[in-house]
Amino acid sequence: MKDADNDYLDALEEAIKKERDLRSKANEWDDLATKEKRLSLIQRDTSGANEKEVMNLEEEVQNDREKLLDESINDILNGMKEMYELQQQSREIEIEY
Repeated sequence: MKDADNDYLDALEEAIKKERDLRSKANEWDDLATKEKRLSLIQRDTSGANEKEVMNLEEEVQNDREKLLDESINDILNGMKEMYELQQQSREIEIEY
């Protein structure tokens, strides 16, 4: 019974962590979209007054895109590893019974 309680709490803790991670990622994607909109707006200015800000924002947007895409790839790989481990556990349980 104690093991079942610990397993349940571990699973609950993991689910909460994943939910927080998803919320954080959604906020990061929203921030990127906001930066891209801002960049689009200031690039329309032909006076050149915002040239330095445009350059800085372009670099930020590029860095944020790379970071988010890298994290997304890592998340996919981790999900695949987790799925593989669950399949292995499932097979082991089937073999036992």
